[in-house]
Amino acid sequence: MDIKGWRRLRIGTSSGMTPSMPIVSASNAANEFPALLEPQLCTHVEQPPRGVNWLHELKYDGWRLLARKHRDDVQLYTRGGIEWSQRLPRLVEADRNLRVDSAWLDGEIVHLDDAGFPDFEQLQRDMRARAERRLVFHVFDVPWLNGEDLTRRPLLERKTLLREGIEGCDPQIRFTDYVVADGADVFARADALDLEGIGSKRVDSGYYPGVRSREWQKVKCCRTLTVTIGGVQFDGDGHIEGLLVGTPTPDGLRFEGRAEFGLSRVGDLRQLLLERTTSASPFIGEWRSEPLRVDPSWLWD
Repeated sequence: MDIKGWRRLRIGTSSGMTPSMPIVSASNAANEFPALLEPQLCTHVEQPPRGVNWLHELKYDGWRLLARKHRDDVQLYTRGGIEWSQRLPRLVEADRNLRVDSAWLDGEIVHLDDAGFPDFEQLQRDMRARAERRLVFHVFDVPWLNGEDLTRRPLLERKTLLREGIEGCDPQIRFTDYVVADGADVFARADALDLEGIGSKRVDSGYYPGVRSREWQKVKCCRTLTVTIGGVQFDGDGHIEGLLVGTPTPDGLRFEGRAEFGLSRVGDLRQLLLERTTSASPFIGEWRSEPLRVDPSWLWD
């Protein structure tokens, strides 16, 4: 991801670095290559960790994705274990052509704009349209490779093996770059670039499927925007799938995107929205669906 200013932070990168803490024990190569694998999860913290025992990655505004490759057989799974191979056939083919016999790859599927920045709204649009041209699988870990269990190998060693296995293959699959630097400096740069945040991981950490570990931490760049609800989308069962929101301008309501999280905590929201339906769209300019409209007078923070 070539974002101006980020690569200039690559001071003291992984090359030749020896962690000061003990390395976790080597893996058991005799373990069976798993058919399913839960991703390791990050612990949310308010401040990034400091010290040379941590590396830092950009936190992409995308969807977590795991890829399982065993010879020519490839499956893609979401964080919750939903199989997505049929939704991303081009990525399946890219995984199939990697120079490895078998692997579990952990990363995020993102939409990158012309400047190399992630765009979550466009990612949602791409997934609905089954459009993969601008989608990139940014891979940051390889728990298994060529039949060997790497989950107890140190992170820096796994990253070296990962880079060797995927670089120079299909451009849709990219190695997630990282820096070994002061966490506060890295976070400040990410915040200045208006990114989602950073992920910080111990350089000697193992990979623990399904575990939310403090050896993996995430810090988000907190931003709030007061918006007006202009529409609501429902799923096939009639549940609220998302709110279409915008910001007022002299010409009308400008579409800003879709709010999807935390809606279940608002009691009776569905009924309240249904009571305020209107026949005309409040949005100006381009927006992307035909949902049920609501009177654009509510504020959503």
